Amino acid sequence: FNEGIGQMKNLKDINLEDNLLTKLPREIGWLGKTLRSLLIARNKIVRLPGEIAFLNPTVKLSLDGNPLVDPFNMLLNNMKTLTQIKPYCITYLKAFPSNCIAQGDAVLQSNAGVGTRFFIEARDYEGNQRVNGKDKFTVMFIDSNLDPNDPSSTTNYAIVKDLEDGTYQVAFNNRVAGIFRMHITNEGVHIRNSPFTHQVLPGPTNPGNCKVLGGGIADGSQPPQSGVINSFLIQAADQFANKQIIGGEQFTVS
Repeated sequence: FNEGIGQMKNLKDINLEDNLLTKLPREIGWLGKTLRSLLIARNKIVRLPGEIAFLNPTVKLSLDGNPLVDPFNMLLNNMKTLTQIKPYCITYLKAFPSNCIAQGDAVLQSNAGVGTRFFIEARDYEGNQRVNGKDKFTVMFIDSNLDPNDPSSTTNYAIVKDLEDGTYQVAFNNRVAGIFRMHITNEGVHIRNSPFTHQVLPGPTNPGNCKVLGGGIADGSQPPQSGVINSFLIQAADQFANKQIIGGEQFTVS
């Protein structure tokens, strides 16, 4: 009995009475369209998941014998219905990954060596924005040229700050330029549109990392000759030696 139960869309009846259960997974509320009965009497459940309010109001509940605390104890002996306790369940809800949204230009692009941030908006199973925090999000960058299942393919993790209002600030500073897959997950499940294709552009040009190519100057190529036009290339790079991919730099050769 785990999180996978939320994917059993044809499940109609659950009977887990007398099983010493201490909690139910939030995914139980994802069965609201099909579940007809939830029998969990005589367990050791103190709090139900807030998602219990998403079940069909006509579902048959058997909760007796559990040490439920407020507001869930109002369901005992039919004191309140699921519809009536729904407003009290808001702060007990958790994010529903596929409804959560990543917002900001930095979701798709950033610059090497530049501190960058964007925000995650957590939403519940019904698509409503969460009003409090405590959801767990993980953001990591994976080299698009490597196997995502290989732990060594992860190049960086972002710092996720809970703003305690249903939004989360994501801060990161990548030093390697390139194309990455940015995975944003909530308890191991991808949020909407994740993984994202994220491009890290080179940072500002650093003269100390720029290289001369050709012209017999530094790479063993044919040396310059008198009386003819000689040429060479300058490869611009940032402070981390990432090669620039666009022009516009001004160099002086004397």
